[in-house]
Amino acid sequence: MKFEGVVDQVHKQYVDCTLYDLTDQTQPTEFAAISLHKFSEPVYEGMVFQWTFKDDGSEITVMKPKEINKEEIEQRANKLAELLRVENE
Repeated sequence: MKFEGVVDQVHKQYVDCTLYDLTDQTQPTEFAAISLHKFSEPVYEGMVFQWTFKDDGSEITVMKPKEINKEEIEQRANKLAELLRVENE
């Protein structure tokens, strides 16, 4: 069983997160509190991770943000500007 999770809020000993079932995507979104000691690196709000369950336990893998270059940022900014112009007409 595998979930993709997003950290919603960080507390002193745990995080609140939203979980999406990657094994069976027909399942509803779930919410959970996960102990901070389950994570191998610092946790922050908005962090995306995968939580995999196996017979011998579970493992959390933090997903690294995709790096984007200046050209891609400019393309996205232009697209957003175009969308805003259309909405304001």
